[in-house]
Amino acid sequence: MTTGTFVHRSPGRADRETSTVTPEPIIRLVSGPMAAKHVFAANETGIFEALVDSPATIDALAAHTGLTRSAVQLSADAMVALDLLERDGDTYRNGAAAFLTGRMPADLRPFLHFREKINYPACRAIPESFDFSAHRRLLDVGGGTGSWTIAVAQFYPHLEATVLELPSVISMTRACIAEADLTSRIAVQEGDVMTGHLPTGYDVFLVANLIHYWAPRDNRALLERVRRAAGPDARLLLADFWTNAPRTEPLHGALIAGEFALHLRDGDAYSVDEVRGWLPQTGWRFVDYASLAGPQSLIVAEAA
Repeated sequence: MTTGTFVHRSPGRADRETSTVTPEPIIRLVSGPMAAKHVFAANETGIFEALVDSPATIDALAAHTGLTRSAVQLSADAMVALDLLERDGDTYRNGAAAFLTGRMPADLRPFLHFREKINYPACRAIPESFDFSAHRRLLDVGGGTGSWTIAVAQFYPHLEATVLELPSVISMTRACIAEADLTSRIAVQEGDVMTGHLPTGYDVFLVANLIHYWAPRDNRALLERVRRAAGPDARLLLADFWTNAPRTEPLHGALIAGEFALHLRDGDAYSVDEVRGWLPQTGWRFVDYASLAGPQSLIVAEAA
């Protein structure tokens, strides 16, 4: 072929197939963490079990779960979008979610419970691993259902907190906080932790199980964003599956790195040393490192 010339050919099969390609697989992959949060929440509230014997309306689901009508409809419609429930007018029935009811030979509820609640003992451990006595206001950055903040607020009655989460999640967050009878002390604010400015006026910031979603550059940007919102004496708490420098211990942390990489675009389990390297680059100073429970641990930093 002569350099600089173009080969013209008629559209073939490959061209026709390419023309039908859509970005949907990428969008679904990147939305994975959000989808997982919705499934975990629906599983915990009992929506799937409520549909085990027969279809039901939103009012019936609200009565069964104890959620408000708007909250349960948001959750049920998300499950329809994820192909777990089927909807016919105002009536919902189990689809693939039948495997989350306990009536099928393969019961996947323990699997979901494990994935969501593996960090529950860590939530209960954090109030004892870090002394919040000197702090007054906590911002839980991307706090999901608020389980970490709820645990801290129950242990430290003087503390006020805000959970910052995506609009699609906060109805579940509010429901969990209300169930814990902490609505007077824990607020919920809509926001995307990876864009824009974070709210100010807090003296301790919690980032739990978020760092493993992102690439190092994104995590450094997040830490910088938190630092801009923090005062001069603020503390930063990073809870995650931190590993040692060779990434071989703890065992679960080493193994889950592969799962993060498989299901998340930039997912990874980072070592304590890697995070220590990011801190001075983003306005923080390393203070301490402590085990929480199971494979999770806590990195503590202060505003530099």
